[in-house]
Amino acid sequence: MSGIEYFSHINPTLTVNEKLIQNEYIQQYTLAIHSFLHSIYVEPSTIIEYMNKNNTDKYEIIIDCNTNDEIVSDFQLKFNKSVFLTDKKKLILEFLKSQYINNFTVSTQIRAGNSVFKYVLQLI
Repeated sequence: MSGIEYFSHINPTLTVNEKLIQNEYIQQYTLAIHSFLHSIYVEPSTIIEYMNKNNTDKYEIIIDCNTNDEIVSDFQLKFNKSVFLTDKKKLILEFLKSQYINNFTVSTQIRAGNSVFKYVLQLI
């Protein structure tokens, strides 16, 4: 160089780190939502067995966010069930409908309290 020093607040590595952090967040969020969806899934045979035993045509999936297992993931970032249940209602309902399409109808999410959510499955 010719003896001239340039000082700048621009740090080219900062944007790379921010992108990596954002990608990590998106990855962990996606894993957490999939983990949550599979945690609320109940095998159809278990549901039918319950219905036969209790002489009913309805089965309720009740998710209580007041419990100690409110945190969805064991990843570095923590995600709450209540946030998924509030922000991802459509995704959750579509997941349940796709899983039970051949056996049950799935009602929309019912808020059964401040932090208790309920889905009702009804035998077709």
